[in-house]
Amino acid sequence: MPLDSRDRWARAAAGWEARADWFRAATMPVTTWMIDAIQPQPGQQILDLAAGIGDVGFFAAELIEPGGELTTSDFVPEMLSAAQRRAERLKITNVRFRQMDANLPLDQPAASLDAVLCRWGYMLLNDGESALRDTRRVLKQDGTVALAAWTGPEDNLWSSAPVKILHDRGIIEPEGEPGGPGQFAWAREGEIEEHLESAGFVDNRVESVPFQFRFSDVEDWWAAQVQTSTRSADADAQMDTPTRQAVLADMADIAAAFEQDGGIVIPARTWVAAATV
Repeated sequence: MPLDSRDRWARAAAGWEARADWFRAATMPVTTWMIDAIQPQPGQQILDLAAGIGDVGFFAAELIEPGGELTTSDFVPEMLSAAQRRAERLKITNVRFRQMDANLPLDQPAASLDAVLCRWGYMLLNDGESALRDTRRVLKQDGTVALAAWTGPEDNLWSSAPVKILHDRGIIEPEGEPGGPGQFAWAREGEIEEHLESAGFVDNRVESVPFQFRFSDVEDWWAAQVQTSTRSADADAQMDTPTRQAVLADMADIAAAFEQDGGIVIPARTWVAAATV
């Protein structure tokens, strides 16, 4: 992974850790789907790839006891440290933490794992399909991969709207090359099936899962954006007060359509997929 990406995710680790309980609650429908897809059993060996703060794998860890072990991996030590603190707080003990860059061949023996989880990871890689192919290599016969990848920006205004506002106001430049890795790189319907089939998986199943992100107000929405995105954090640091107020006013215009029960509830949607070796 390029050094700038490593730096950005390392700097974002503290924000993700601070938002961990909020994110865990909001994304529970996705986690539940993925865990149900791999059907963890006692004694199994499971890898949570590009795990971030580790929540999806932690749910699996409870189900593979006794005798099973979860490997939680990420490519920056800061994320792994945050995940380790979270595991300790959740009293999860059958887990080990490994630094692993999913852009490279996985440091894992062939046919050694019962399942691999990867929530919102493959679409961020330089070659997600190649990573899927290597995932297949490390899975046992009949082993399962379960993944998530975001649908389009129109389905996910919670993250896309602030970025568009910053771009439209000339505060940030477009990121990456068209067709390159990114949050919405695997948004097109049918794309995940194509990658799974090309990687050699069978019994592919792809669905979409809707859920919601709740914010207390626009300031909370912006705080979540700044905490979890160093790109937005860097933009926030360079804005003067009138510019920040203008950005928040633009966000408030969008948020007006999502006001509910004294807060802001913004829809989200993701693809989820499972396939076997």
